[in-house]
Amino acid sequence: QNIVSGRDTLERQLQYADTYLDYCTIFPPLPGSLGIKGGSYNVAKSHLFKILHRYLEEQPDLRTWLGNQECCTILQARALMCDLRSRYSTLDEEQLKMKTSWKDDNSWYRRHRQSNASAAENTEPVSLEER
Repeated sequence: QNIVSGRDTLERQLQYADTYLDYCTIFPPLPGSLGIKGGSYNVAKSHLFKILHRYLEEQPDLRTWLGNQECCTILQARALMCDLRSRYSTLDEEQLKMKTSWKDDNSWYRRHRQSNASAAENTEPVSLEER
């Protein structure tokens, strides 16, 4: 059972993104990284996609806007995060639990993994020699 609330998870991810943007402001990625148009902001944008993945999947308009070339500054990224925060601020804990973003396996890094139970069902025992 998940002992962390949906609100805690949301606030943690938004805080990670805020902190990351603070670091990008103080220590900008190398100029010219990932292309000429958008430049070093493209590095920051790719990290924001990963940090906010579970919420951007539920908000396709914000995901599309973050992916557009018009969204090319840290200030615009912060505005997107304010919009994202306001969309979830009206939801209570039960409503948050109904969202797919609350599930443990909906992070960027876990999105392609099978659960341990289903993976075990699909695996035949293998001897040491066969490994």
